[in-house]
Amino acid sequence: QKEMAGAISRQVRAIGVSQAFAPVLDISRDSRMGRQNESYGEDPTLASAMGTAYVQGMQKDGDLKAGVMATSKHFLGYMNSQGGIHAATCDIPERQLGEIFAKPFQAAITQGGLKSVMNSYGTINGEPVVGSKRILTDLLRKEMGFDGLTVSDYTSIAELMKRQKVSKNAV
Repeated sequence: QKEMAGAISRQVRAIGVSQAFAPVLDISRDSRMGRQNESYGEDPTLASAMGTAYVQGMQKDGDLKAGVMATSKHFLGYMNSQGGIHAATCDIPERQLGEIFAKPFQAAITQGGLKSVMNSYGTINGEPVVGSKRILTDLLRKEMGFDGLTVSDYTSIAELMKRQKVSKNAV
């Protein structure tokens, strides 16, 4: 993984790219999820090892002048959605959230020096991830020690109003 990501990093850096939307660190345990092939699978230990190596290779072990900023996604629980449906709600007990779904992200942060995280589209236990202080600030930044760039996934901010109906305007 590290060698492959290093090669990708060299190639995209050569054409001026400075940030990549990878690796996908979602834990995928439901084969109905249409994006399952993007993940490292169902094992959080394997996803942690593979994802960390990918981040190290992409970011050239922290040398972002030579490497490319890796952006892990989809924080958090995205592929554990009800019925395997994209952006559906995820019912995840707190212990599983930390021990299973956050584990690869934690490894990429602490062992790989991850510089960027992308939020997931969905909700965790009814709370939209993109607008969650508890998930994006308290968990990701304070508990997990992430101090890098957090980016929104495509239309996730607008979906606070359109799909999740928790905002009265388009933020």
